[in-house]
Amino acid sequence: ERESGLETNIEPDALLAAARGFPRLAELWIPELTRIPNPGWFVLLAGVRTFETVYISSHHATDSQVVAACSQNPLVELELNWIGALTRGVVEGIISSQSAATLQGLTISYCEPGDVDDIESYMEDRGIRAADMLRLVMACPRLSRLSWQREYSNDAWFAQDAQAEITEILELRGGIYYTPYG
Repeated sequence: ERESGLETNIEPDALLAAARGFPRLAELWIPELTRIPNPGWFVLLAGVRTFETVYISSHHATDSQVVAACSQNPLVELELNWIGALTRGVVEGIISSQSAATLQGLTISYCEPGDVDDIESYMEDRGIRAADMLRLVMACPRLSRLSWQREYSNDAWFAQDAQAEITEILELRGGIYYTPYG
């Protein structure tokens, strides 16, 4: 079991060196303070090796970096934690990536900005909603484990009918949907 890195920074070059130097390295973990320079970094990493499990907790990660990780790796497990800049664009990116066909487990925890002045406008314009998560579940046929925890909760954004449909689909696949609001 992993513990939170709290204030951990691993330089991107060190992550590349670890991928080269440790042939049995099975999971990629990008901690809180690590700054991946751009989405192209994942192309460099894929030139060294691909991963089936990626954990991204970097507060500096972007939608395009997460999508690059999904596009360059046949992910089976993806965990996204405390990424303040994540928007619903990441859902479309995951759906259009190679990982849509391989993803079995997905965790998205508290990936909203902490300093939103107008929560309602944020959710209308960019925030990940239950309808977005339903589209993702439907587009990823092997996805059977989903955990989605978020800061902002409102019945309009996290519609109970979409929540129920997500639960039903995942249970039919022998899996589980975890959300503290559903």
